[in-house]
Amino acid sequence: MEAYNCVKKLLNYRHKILLKKAAARILSLSAPRPAESLPPVTVFISSMGTRDSLELTLRSLFRMTRYPNIQLWIGENGSTDGSVEFLREYAKERPLRLDERKEPRRHYLWLDEVHRSVETKYWFAVDSDMLFLGRDPILEMVMVMERDPSIYLVASEEREPQTDHPAPVTGELLDLGEAPATWLLAVRTSLRDTLDTSFEDGPDHADAVTGKPFCYDTGGKLLRDMREGGLGYHYMSRVFQLKYQHFGGLSWSVDPTVVPDESYQQSKRSQLEYIRALVARERGRAG
Repeated sequence: MEAYNCVKKLLNYRHKILLKKAAARILSLSAPRPAESLPPVTVFISSMGTRDSLELTLRSLFRMTRYPNIQLWIGENGSTDGSVEFLREYAKERPLRLDERKEPRRHYLWLDEVHRSVETKYWFAVDSDMLFLGRDPILEMVMVMERDPSIYLVASEEREPQTDHPAPVTGELLDLGEAPATWLLAVRTSLRDTLDTSFEDGPDHADAVTGKPFCYDTGGKLLRDMREGGLGYHYMSRVFQLKYQHFGGLSWSVDPTVVPDESYQQSKRSQLEYIRALVARERGRAG
């Protein structure tokens, strides 16, 4: 594990994508073929000012999946960067539910709404800043739950507990509890009949001695309550994680009032240029 984390820190996202592409080609040779009898699933994506990476997410996801029945739901948060116009045009290629809000909405509120109202057996949360590189991630995550009915949640990664994590804007140091990675997350819809816990993020309590806040990221409190209730969950393997790249933070951290560090902002601007080039390639494949 330590060796893996060291290598991960040394590689930037471009290096990771090159390595993952090579590995994903090999993994795709043995990817299972979807059965027509698999249940429909809902894929939910929250869109907020990420027009280019949103297109990259959608085009790469559907190029890489052969899952037979996906219902697409987009929650739009008042974007003014062309995201809405793109989605209306994209709906001509692929049917989708476009749920438009005039003002930004917290991510966990979207996830709570989807969880309460979705009608498919399983549903997925996917971030709008993903690049899918390997075959059938949706299928693999569904098959985990199909094989084991006791599993109610499947996360692409574990977000491990952290100490002294600086909060955005304020820089306040806080401790974070374990949470599932909600950039690619699958949920058995019947979980809502068993456990009534929100995906809400935020403070949980303060250390009795130091007063330092202990917080959960999105889905962390839900995971805690699942564990306490004896409900099964599953993290996908490191090999599975070769099938995608999550860029992270494009809907909020590119605002210099949130992350004022200029070197960070420059790295994000460079990342956006790279994403636009990837989108152009995806359009070429689609055309």
